[in-house]
Amino acid sequence: MKQGIGFITLALLLALSTRARAERLMITSDLHLTKEGGEAFVQVLPALMRAVPEADAVIFLGDNTNNGRPEEHGRMAAFLADLSAETAKPVYVLPGNHDLSGRYTREAFAETYGDFGYKDAAFRHPDSLSYAVRTAGGTWLIMLDLDHYDEKDQADAYGWVSESLLTWLSETLDITGASKTAVCAHYPIQPVLTETVRDGEKLFALLCSKGVRAYLCGHRHTNDTMEAGGLRQITVGMPQGYPCLTGWLETTEGGFLYTAEPLFGPENAWYAQKREETRLLGRQMAAGSLKDTPLAEDEGAIAWFAEAFMAYSDGTLPQMRDILLRDENAEKWRQTPVRYVTRGWIFSLLETGQESVRRIEIP
Repeated sequence: MKQGIGFITLALLLALSTRARAERLMITSDLHLTKEGGEAFVQVLPALMRAVPEADAVIFLGDNTNNGRPEEHGRMAAFLADLSAETAKPVYVLPGNHDLSGRYTREAFAETYGDFGYKDAAFRHPDSLSYAVRTAGGTWLIMLDLDHYDEKDQADAYGWVSESLLTWLSETLDITGASKTAVCAHYPIQPVLTETVRDGEKLFALLCSKGVRAYLCGHRHTNDTMEAGGLRQITVGMPQGYPCLTGWLETTEGGFLYTAEPLFGPENAWYAQKREETRLLGRQMAAGSLKDTPLAEDEGAIAWFAEAFMAYSDGTLPQMRDILLRDENAEKWRQTPVRYVTRGWIFSLLETGQESVRRIEIP
């Protein structure tokens, strides 16, 4: 699929008409908005509205709705219209697997969210909801739709990468270049897990070969980052899950700077509630994993896991790693048979050098 002379001419005209300047992009994902909304969205949507004036543009990385129903998309589109009107900031949207799982078609999605990326796209992939757009500050955003669709045009729970999309992406990157291009998608591709993105290794290899440095995604509902082959993947998490972070991508002279900032201060009652809910979840995970083992109801072992889980959740794991690994309860966990993957998961986080997602320089 060749882009053609017209495609290249358009890109050159865009490059000449848009002078690059420093800018700050706000990024969020996995709102899972329902028809009714609920307490989380009473808190989160107004907080997002308050934060947007600090941004030059806003990016939503999919799973904007929970069930993909028309009324949910209507509510989400209305919120985005209000956000754009009140702040005068451009908004760019991607679908996630939840957005097209309720009889909502790709055509309907592109129409509903036409004012939020699709109408302004410089390039569109004809076989998916992928597009490329250049911001006012000169940053190229390549928004990849990695959903896998069935015969009824509904997305399943896994991503995939078609050969058509790879060709389109390769040709688009030849035009946009890699230095000021951020690739955005709903699904992570590092580590490359076939059950997460089918043929994801092909996408990873292409991005590395083109010199792309920044890949932004959601889907996991947690905040983390990793780098391989020169490609930095940042998973931005969900703003209604503790620690309620929103991502900020700032252009620098040499590349990008990513920071993650809480939407709420520690004095906010709802934020404190989410923190305690997360701590309780960590304890429940530990207690369930240790059931029927010698550590069942061992308060020290349960508290140790809960503390490690909190450190992972709030981004302080790199600072807490040595303290947690030296604790006597870490050895208890190592020596105790556990039925679930919990033990291997928490030790993999502690021992593989997980980085903080709060501030990342991407040269």
